[in-house]
Amino acid sequence: MNAVEIRKNAWGHSLPTPRTALVNPRLQSTLKAVLADVAGVIGVDPQTIKSVIEYLFRSAGEATDVVQLEQAMKRQLVAASDKNLLQVAIKDRSRVVFDHISNSFIGNTLLDVGCGNGLISKMAGDHFAEVQLLDVVNYVDNDVRFPFMAYREGEEFALNKTFDTVLLLTVLHHSNDPLGLLSKAWRATRKRLIIIESVFGVHEQSPGAYYALASLDEEDQIQFAVFVDWLYNRVLHDDIPVPYNFTTPNGWLNLFAENNMRVAEVRNLGQDIRLAPELHYLFVLER
Repeated sequence: MNAVEIRKNAWGHSLPTPRTALVNPRLQSTLKAVLADVAGVIGVDPQTIKSVIEYLFRSAGEATDVVQLEQAMKRQLVAASDKNLLQVAIKDRSRVVFDHISNSFIGNTLLDVGCGNGLISKMAGDHFAEVQLLDVVNYVDNDVRFPFMAYREGEEFALNKTFDTVLLLTVLHHSNDPLGLLSKAWRATRKRLIIIESVFGVHEQSPGAYYALASLDEEDQIQFAVFVDWLYNRVLHDDIPVPYNFTTPNGWLNLFAENNMRVAEVRNLGQDIRLAPELHYLFVLER
């Protein structure tokens, strides 16, 4: 194992690369099933799916550089996809996330930190008199009309007010300083902070929230999380930062407690997104 593969993430967890998961025999059948399902969702024909999977595992075994894998997967998988079906799948993801969080909305103002395409806030628009989008890059869909504010990671949000509801939806593990970003979002929160995070370290099944890797150890689980994050953000999308700052549900709960953040709700959402089947947890924090 090389030095890159044993570096630590922000929480001190040993951090693999996507290739590490591909050469792990305990994960291969699960990864092949995930790849086939994701490719099918975006309209890739079965023969191409088979060819792409064979190429990916063969290249990983030959220690092909991860950037080369990323570019090759874009050429083979994304180029063979139906772009309309890919957009439908992305919008379906937004709908699933919105359904998870909509009952937790409170107040009249919303701040969406790390808003991405802004589609979740668009769905939430009827619940709020004011919606503010915020991200490091403007990825906002053309159909989303809310004001957008750019921020540079590590700097304070250029806001002069707090918001009743603040969203951090699968954002913190993309930050190089997740605690710093969490603290900024908490300072911007007047009433409720809603967080969804990709996690690992879960070994029991929850009703309605199946996790295919529950029987595997944490090393295998984080390898799977890294691979899926890479597939969704670097292959199906372009150049989204992936520092892979994952931790366990208990790790998040301990962090909230250490920072005097009151947890009103915790919910295991399972592998709820077909296009990115990481294990997701919902945390609702209240002032």
